Amino acid sequence: FSTIFRTGDYARIVKGALIYEGRTDSQIKIRGHRVDLAEVEKSVATAVGVDKAVVLCYKPGELSQ
Repeated sequence: FSTIFRTGDYARIVKGALIYEGRTDSQIKIRGHRVDLAEVEKSVATAVGVDKAVVLCYKPGELSQ
C-alpha cells in the first residue's frame, strides 16, 4: 500500500490483505449522510428529564427481540 489517508476508519494488514475493522470515532452513515452518534447523545441528554443518553445503531432484523 503506497498511500494511506486519514478517513477515520480502522483497519489492519494481515498476510498482505487489508482487513476493515470499523471506525475510530462514533460516526455512522445513514442514507448517505454522516451522523455523529456522540452529537445525538449530547442533544438527547439536554432534553428535560433526561440525565444520561446512549445512542446505538443497528440494522433491522439483527436483534433477537
